[in-house]
Amino acid sequence: SPTVTASYHSQGQQLGTDTSGLNVTATMHQPASGHTADADATAGSGGVAVGAMGATALATSAGATTASIGDGVTLPNGNVEVSALTRTDEAANAWGVGVGFVGVGGVDATVTAGVQTIASLGDSIRSVESRRGNLVVDATGLNQNEAGTTGGVGGQIIGVASICRITDTSTATTSIGAGTIRGTDISITANQSSQYSANADAYFGGLIGGGDPRATTTL
Repeated sequence: SPTVTASYHSQGQQLGTDTSGLNVTATMHQPASGHTADADATAGSGGVAVGAMGATALATSAGATTASIGDGVTLPNGNVEVSALTRTDEAANAWGVGVGFVGVGGVDATVTAGVQTIASLGDSIRSVESRRGNLVVDATGLNQNEAGTTGGVGGQIIGVASICRITDTSTATTSIGAGTIRGTDISITANQSSQYSANADAYFGGLIGGGDPRATTTL
């Protein structure tokens, strides 16, 4: 699981007379092309007597993005920003076809995401009375999840299961310890956004048939 960390932890460091700012930024990005996690599975079979197929695809993203300023730091007079940003894109797709006197099909696509995005300011933070700089502490998580299954069988006796699942337990949190903080504008924010698309299809044909497409999402 990838871990991205940016931190400033100089306890007792005096930055109060510095008019410049301080930026602590940690970012986990999805690739420029493709997905953070991508899984595809295809299965097919056919026969006079029995046709059976099964395809399973699993895509998982985990890890942590953390930005922090440690304990006992005196903030500079300029703007201070502690920012953690996570962007992930997970996709799982499964296809399957089976043909025979007895056709049994099952396709399963599962996407799981569980990335922590954390921005924090430690205890005993201080600032001089004349400080006018802004303070921003922000954690933002942006997840895109896609799961799709297509199952099809043909035979005299048929059973097909087409199941896709999405589970996203990702979190975004910010925290500030005890201390004295002065500034013109102080912003403490956390935002976790999870977008999802789950589609399950099943096609069958025969004297006795059963289809069971299911799509579930848990956030």
